[in-house]
Amino acid sequence: MVTVHESGSRSSPSAETSSRDVIRLAVGIGLVTLSSLMFQITVTRIFSVTLLYHFSTFAIGMALLGITASGVVASALAPRLRATLDASLVLLGCVHALAIAGVGALLLVVHVPGLNLYAGLTPPLRLYLLIVAVLTALPFFLSGLIVVLGLWHRTEHASTLYFADLVGAGVGAFLVPPVLDGVGAPGAILVIASLAALASVVFSLPKTRRYQIGSAVVFVLLLGLLGVHLRHGLLDLEMVKGVQEGEKLFEKWNAFSRVTVTPTSDSVYSISIDAGASTMLATPEEIQKLLADPNASMSQAVYRLKENGRVLVIGPGGGFDVASARHFGHRQVTGVEINPIIVHIVRERFRAFTGDLYGQDGVQLVHDDGRSFIRRSQRQYDIIQLSMVDTWAATGAGWLALSENTLYTVEAFEDYLRHLSEGGIVSVQRWFFPDTPRETLRVVSLGAEALRRQGSQNPHRHFLVWRMRFPVTTDLSPQFAGQIMPQEFSLGTVLIKQSPFDEVEIERIESLCRRAPQCVMVYAPGREIANPFTTLLHAEDPEVFYKAYPFWMDPTTDDRPFFFYMLKPSQVLTTFSRDFFRILSPDVTNIGLFLLMNSVLITVGLVLVAIVLPLLILSARQSRRGWGTPIGYFFCLGLGFMFVEISMLQRLTLLLSYPVYSLAVTLAALLVFSGCGSLLAGRLLPAARKGRPTWAFLGLVGVGTLYAWVLPALSDWALPLNLPARISLAVLVLLPVGLLLGIPFPLGIKQLGQGQGGLIPWAWASNGGASVLASSLAMLIALHLGFTAVLLVGTGCYLLAWLLFRRWTARE
Repeated sequence: MVTVHESGSRSSPSAETSSRDVIRLAVGIGLVTLSSLMFQITVTRIFSVTLLYHFSTFAIGMALLGITASGVVASALAPRLRATLDASLVLLGCVHALAIAGVGALLLVVHVPGLNLYAGLTPPLRLYLLIVAVLTALPFFLSGLIVVLGLWHRTEHASTLYFADLVGAGVGAFLVPPVLDGVGAPGAILVIASLAALASVVFSLPKTRRYQIGSAVVFVLLLGLLGVHLRHGLLDLEMVKGVQEGEKLFEKWNAFSRVTVTPTSDSVYSISIDAGASTMLATPEEIQKLLADPNASMSQAVYRLKENGRVLVIGPGGGFDVASARHFGHRQVTGVEINPIIVHIVRERFRAFTGDLYGQDGVQLVHDDGRSFIRRSQRQYDIIQLSMVDTWAATGAGWLALSENTLYTVEAFEDYLRHLSEGGIVSVQRWFFPDTPRETLRVVSLGAEALRRQGSQNPHRHFLVWRMRFPVTTDLSPQFAGQIMPQEFSLGTVLIKQSPFDEVEIERIESLCRRAPQCVMVYAPGREIANPFTTLLHAEDPEVFYKAYPFWMDPTTDDRPFFFYMLKPSQVLTTFSRDFFRILSPDVTNIGLFLLMNSVLITVGLVLVAIVLPLLILSARQSRRGWGTPIGYFFCLGLGFMFVEISMLQRLTLLLSYPVYSLAVTLAALLVFSGCGSLLAGRLLPAARKGRPTWAFLGLVGVGTLYAWVLPALSDWALPLNLPARISLAVLVLLPVGLLLGIPFPLGIKQLGQGQGGLIPWAWASNGGASVLASSLAMLIALHLGFTAVLLVGTGCYLLAWLLFRRWTARE
């Protein structure tokens, strides 16, 4: 490895040329990582629509595996490309841009006839997913190859190049929301490909005209395709989840959803989010008809217990709950909707269709997160309604395939109860599985725990629960439907009152239930109904009930907000050993666990085969020793960075409320600050040679440990602040941890450049493999121990990395 030393106060022409080359290389790498991160997030969005929401973790894994593979391949290619690095980067940049466009187009428009994701894990589906995995990894493999080649051939400028790597990714995170909002995921693919092609143009600047013209042609071609798509819908989706979409009256993407409106009749439209969750948009006449039906109106029975009350509807969707509140005489109704596309649909695009519901006196629609809104609200409400508020869409950040939801935590229910007027009621609707209740039972566990925290001695007197039975209709094959679908489908309603329910209220609900043939009372105070709800609410020690119940019903918290995850830790391995789709029975919320477990095993296998085994062979053949410590160091960095990043994103997403801000603010700021930390690493090399960059490592361990205990309380305190104040606080919180996160990696690369340059691609591969593993391990830890534990494990990884670094540098 040739190392360039700069000295003196005056720059020679060759030094100036070298400086320009480094700047050009840094700008090109920044554009590559910018486009790579944007593509990663966009593919996550596409998979959430075209496959299942669980595949967002799949997309992240494929991205990181592609980057890992690039390090392994670079170890073989880099010596041969030393003399032609510039030309190689131009060609790789062009291929990278075309790969983004080609792979994105294939994921959007190419479908296998008859392939139904809900028909079981058939051999054709297995083959399809394998092809998708390889194609998805390809652009990330190429981007990783470009970065690692640049780092290997310019180790003396590792800090600058890693700065460009991280800042480029940070800018990409910032750009994703406006790009997806402006041109949708199909258009975003071509925008991203054009940005990747621009990197090739930058790489071509010192080369001959042929290279410059070639890269410019690719750039112009991709821009032209973008124009054709925007005009003619070249890449618009026609099939989702293996099913042909029908007539669409409306379609729009943003950073965390794709929303469509399709007609089901002349008076009812369906609003679909990511071709999964849906909500109804209906005419006033149709709503009147539904509310006249005793069965259909039972979900709105809470409105009959109060007169002319103040109502808050969290997640109103198409407005049925709001219209119902008005129908039953409530004049002050506020709806809080987090998705701006749905706000646009009901307030503007289909305003006339709904009879201008939100233009009526006393009706208000607020674009906000329900949890944040209620924490800031100074009002008391007679009724707070949450009807099936969830989505199977992958989050904007793309990490949380198992769908965390901070509307369903003990802290959230405490917020709801605090904002009830005297005698006020919280009404929650969730799916009800009669054989072994889960979602509805967990709602009861949350409400009971919240009441206990607020001093209630008899929480069993504060609940009413009923369910509505519906026949199951499905297009699935009988064999597969029998595995995953219950024979009877029910919607449960839980009412939680701030004060105990009186006999008049209980009899009123029982009377309405008797008039509705599909209604079954599940729990009412003073009634002897033998079921898990009665057992839980009358238990002297709820922990005894939770331990005995076949599913994990412990109340979820802001630190472990996985409402839909209900497998006990002891069930994880036994569940994983069963047939793939039998773990679904009788719902589909545990597919994510299967994917996580597979991801962990596959990643461990790939790291052993692709990194550890080749290095062992090289050690034996070439007597190359001393690789274990530096490779272990970079592996710890990969684990630690992802653990810290994921935990910080989750906690600050709760603070900022909107999923889009986890991209545009949290992820972007963390990456940019880490890039700035990389520049600081250049000043630490002399200390590193003496084994003393102690403050950088231990500072990160200290800050991470402090944040593990302080951030939950800080987020809770700051949630009522206005949005600019919360954004400023989030950025301030990320500044020290981001700066410190950016230091260890370039420090290690420079250290390798002092005599072990041949290990740089392996270090890159090790770091990438650890990142793949960490993205899955972090979720497994969070599911069972919470995100605070993830952050503490991440800081522990950096402590171990520091110990390895001390040993490494001391030996040299």
